[in-house]
Amino acid sequence: ATDTFTGCIKRDTMAITILPTPVAEIINPVTNQCSDTVTWSSTLNNGGGYNYGWTFQGATSFDTSGHMLNSPGQVIYSGVGTYQTRLRITDTVSNCFHTDTQLVFVTCISLPLRTINLNCINTVNGHQIKFIVYENDKYKSYAIEGLLGGQWQVIKVVEVHAKADYIVVLDGKPDYTEIRITGHLKQGESIVLDNCSWQNQLNEISIYPNPVLDRLQLNYSGSAGNKRCLYSVYNSMGIELMSQPFSFIQNNHSINTSQLPVGVYLIRISIGAQDYTYKFVKE
Repeated sequence: ATDTFTGCIKRDTMAITILPTPVAEIINPVTNQCSDTVTWSSTLNNGGGYNYGWTFQGATSFDTSGHMLNSPGQVIYSGVGTYQTRLRITDTVSNCFHTDTQLVFVTCISLPLRTINLNCINTVNGHQIKFIVYENDKYKSYAIEGLLGGQWQVIKVVEVHAKADYIVVLDGKPDYTEIRITGHLKQGESIVLDNCSWQNQLNEISIYPNPVLDRLQLNYSGSAGNKRCLYSVYNSMGIELMSQPFSFIQNNHSINTSQLPVGVYLIRISIGAQDYTYKFVKE
């Protein structure tokens, strides 16, 4: 500071410490062309003493054991689309951080997992269509279509409701050779979900509610008799978490899911020689 009249000068000093931010990392999604399971990894340019915090857009679940590591592991996406993944590297001493981003394109959901359970049943009162959609919240309506003379005809359009299971009776309708369900997505697209032919006996498993909180219900509409029944639950890494033989009581069985962490799981249900595999979400 200089006095402009006398020319006297006073100097004060201050030390400034510049803290470096973490350097950039390269993050990579490893997947094949048709999958909803993506393995994420990153370089380790910053070494130890840093926190690697990941944010996965569009992912229902991730391997939380690796969430603060440079390689978080497998991530399960809830549907097709382009999603951004963000990695924030934070210096645990100075709290300075750097953010890297990368896009991943998910082309489809995993197979052979089923997103719909559809049955066409011959009853004494006529034809009946029963279906359950396990990703019900993605759709705004369903078109029930019948194949007649080689042409698909719209029989009925059903608006989406919260229960996710639907029953339609076709009394007095033409004798369609095949039935299919077309889902109208909320973003405007329409996709064929499943086809079925008429059968006299319904012999399928349905699971509900999905998503589930404390108890997952299994319903079997066939006859289990003395067949050996077994269920196994797997996490997104394919690790078996629960496995238990059981018996249906009035075609129903209840599984306690209260101890499962929030995430996406697979359940395989074996009834005799027949296996059923489904995806469910624990909230």
